[in-house]
Amino acid sequence: MLNQDAEKSGKIAKIPETVLLIASIALFLVLIYLMIPILSPIVLLGAIIFLLYPFRHTAYINRLLWLVVLLFVIWFLSSLIGVLAPFIIAFLISYILDPLVNRFERRNIPRWLASLVIMLAFVAVLAVFFILVMPIVFIQFRSIIENISGFVVSTVDLLKYGTLVESLRQSGIPIDAIREVVERELPA
Repeated sequence: MLNQDAEKSGKIAKIPETVLLIASIALFLVLIYLMIPILSPIVLLGAIIFLLYPFRHTAYINRLLWLVVLLFVIWFLSSLIGVLAPFIIAFLISYILDPLVNRFERRNIPRWLASLVIMLAFVAVLAVFFILVMPIVFIQFRSIIENISGFVVSTVDLLKYGTLVESLRQSGIPIDAIREVVERELPA
């Protein structure tokens, strides 16, 4: 009899804990909702690591922590790409042109002078490219766009006025064979 009363009292004691847990989770969610204007990925990363770090020995928690860190790094790099882009471009240019500077240096030309000459030549090549090649590219791109728009307009007109079949027939294309293939491949 005493054991049954103890079991009942244990169950009764767990109900308020459950209600308390649900209420605290609800209040926590309300707090997060109210913090949205000041909530940043840095704060979220810190909170997630703080909450999950004690359970890091569990395999899926460990994977989740790594996923959170990876997503944070992706966010961080995408946020800084505008600031980092010039440095990345400068690094790539210096990495590509370093063997050429080393060649000049082996010929007893000072490194600073070799770098200056190579950079001036590099800028000159870029300037010539943009002065001579880019206008041609823009003209050809514009003509491609005009040709595509003309093709779309003529196709729309053929479909709109129902003259597509006649145009194909005049071109010598077997309309009946095309119609059979379309009906066979694209059932209604």
